[in-house]
Amino acid sequence: MTDRLDERRIALAIVGASVALFLALFAIQGPAFQTPDDAKYVGLGLNILDGKGLVTDFGAPILYHAPVWPLVLAVPKAWLGLDPFALGHVIEAIAAALSMLFAAALAWRYRPAAGGVTAAALLATPYLANLARSAGIDLPATAFVLAYLWVAVVAIERGSARLGLLAGLLFGAGFLIKETVIPFAPVPFLAALLGMVPARTIGRVSAAALLAAAVTSAWWFVLYAQLTGQVYRVGGPAWLLVPIGLAVVVVVIVGLALPRLSRSALGQALDARLSGRRSRVLRAVVAWGGLGVWLLGQLAIYAVAPKLSGASIVRLSQLVADVSRYLPQIGMIVAIGVVGALLALRAARSQPVWQLLFAGVAQVALIVLVLGIGETPRHYLATLCLGAALGGVGFVAVARRAFAGSDRWLLLGAVGIVVLAGGAQLLHSRHVSLNAPRALAAGVALLIAFGLLRWTWLRFERRLTAVRPRLAGTLVLTAVFLSSAAIATATAARGSAGEASIANRNRALAEIGAWLRATVPPGQTVSIGPALAYELALEVHGSLRVVRALPERAIADPSTPTGLRLSKSAGVAPLTLETALRKVDSLDTYSSEHLLKQLRVAGAVLWIEAGYLAPDVESTPLTEALKNAAGARLAMRWSYPLKAGELVVSAFWLDLAGLEFRPDVTYAQPEAVDVLARMLAEDGSRDAATAFLDRLIVVPPGDAADAALARLRSVAAP
Repeated sequence: MTDRLDERRIALAIVGASVALFLALFAIQGPAFQTPDDAKYVGLGLNILDGKGLVTDFGAPILYHAPVWPLVLAVPKAWLGLDPFALGHVIEAIAAALSMLFAAALAWRYRPAAGGVTAAALLATPYLANLARSAGIDLPATAFVLAYLWVAVVAIERGSARLGLLAGLLFGAGFLIKETVIPFAPVPFLAALLGMVPARTIGRVSAAALLAAAVTSAWWFVLYAQLTGQVYRVGGPAWLLVPIGLAVVVVVIVGLALPRLSRSALGQALDARLSGRRSRVLRAVVAWGGLGVWLLGQLAIYAVAPKLSGASIVRLSQLVADVSRYLPQIGMIVAIGVVGALLALRAARSQPVWQLLFAGVAQVALIVLVLGIGETPRHYLATLCLGAALGGVGFVAVARRAFAGSDRWLLLGAVGIVVLAGGAQLLHSRHVSLNAPRALAAGVALLIAFGLLRWTWLRFERRLTAVRPRLAGTLVLTAVFLSSAAIATATAARGSAGEASIANRNRALAEIGAWLRATVPPGQTVSIGPALAYELALEVHGSLRVVRALPERAIADPSTPTGLRLSKSAGVAPLTLETALRKVDSLDTYSSEHLLKQLRVAGAVLWIEAGYLAPDVESTPLTEALKNAAGARLAMRWSYPLKAGELVVSAFWLDLAGLEFRPDVTYAQPEAVDVLARMLAEDGSRDAATAFLDRLIVVPPGDAADAALARLRSVAAP
């Protein structure tokens, strides 16, 4: 009893210390530079308050999320004059702390030490800290997801409809912030089937949760149906809301009435059948089968998502690119989750484990979609937190077995994997690339460390196994916390160059915004390129009309003369070629035809082109196109040093009547030429490669440009 009490006290202290240290490092680092999404949401909220509707500063409707988060940021700015990004920074800190606490609470249900390990593991996750420095939507949504899961689990255990209502309220609030909460909806109730909870209890609590969630979110479904004529995230005509609403009402009524219905003869017989030992197989089939059907249903919907642009949801090239890009950032937490889950299934199969495992699996379909479209891990941040909780359970469970005299090599091997992942993550955070020699050195170091651990264990085996298994979790917890604190502190201790970059970007917005307000006559239109578009639009919100001339997406198509199919200008040679953000199988392009049409329809008199450029690069492809175009005149150029390279912004006056681009030239980045060569090689478009060689001007010229052109020549060669 004393051991258990000590574990609880130490675990509680370490959870508190982890959250406190996280918030302290968070405060020291300060906010990051606003992201395009941050600026977009603030502008959207201000437009709603101005009576313009659910549109961005560029007039584009935004209906893929409910407008709750934009209003949270915009209302204090509009009514109180508060900085929305500072406010968002505070909310993110609270959301990060709550995410750590609820993830720890879910693991605590197995043992207190597991909760402490979870909080400590999240402390050492730079990705969580980086997201918290923004005013983004993902951390608040994650906090609601984890809170919903914990409250729903407790509600089912206690058979409390009131807690079920609270769970549904949390679910509805999370849904209104970001609908990535949806995959977790049935998780607590499906997992409860494996715990032999009476069916009437599951039905009653789930009905209460459904009622609260429906009441909380119904207004958004109705508003979306009025604006679009469709059902939100489901598709189909708006009238389908009527049968869907009736179905929800029926389910709620039946679920809440289950305790009374169970007192009937039929109800008692059914309850006895579902509560006996022989029902375990049936319950397992329903639970796992329900989870499988839920996953397949999500996958079927995601497979036709518009963001895939008709491509397959699983593409090896995109998957490899995503893993190589993001795994160094989240490698340690992924290792803890995956290895910990396997350890938990080996040594700690219990209801808390099933609950965490079901929750972790529930978002797999969404993760597949995120990888398919090349998006960032922020969309499955809740699953990363749940992985930390599973890891906490697994490592504590196996540690207890190891100190009892078994599984010691399994524990040491698992720790080695996590240490290797943590080392790679730390190198990445310090901007050190993990090349082959460094990877080899890391592997040798890991083998040496494993050998030393093995020697130490063998030498002190009697003393170690004399430690009672109950204290093993506490020892692991303390070691993890100390390691995590060191990693978090080292990661946060960045040089002043990063902060200087943020200050310079903020200075750029202020200076360029002031120049635009002083230079462009009221009522005239400014067109802003993709980089800094939402940020600059927010800077001049309410004083100038701004538009955004979007690039087209180009994918390989051997049936076209250029070997590329542009989304808006089929068969037309592109004016510019740039790599697409996070996409490996397409390019971002402007065609003269589509760009001129956008500018003339908007009536733009000025173009703002910004780019984050490497030290040896002076302009973007579109900047070069405008420099050499008739009817475009350079008005101003700004340059701001960053940690790596510089932010370069150019302003061009436009004479729309005389604006013409050179028809025989395509301006391209060297990296874009590399992608073009690969795309044309895969489709056998040698003629198109030859044609591009005659028209390409690579920006900037130099060794990289020559190497990229050589690769394109190899495709064109007979």
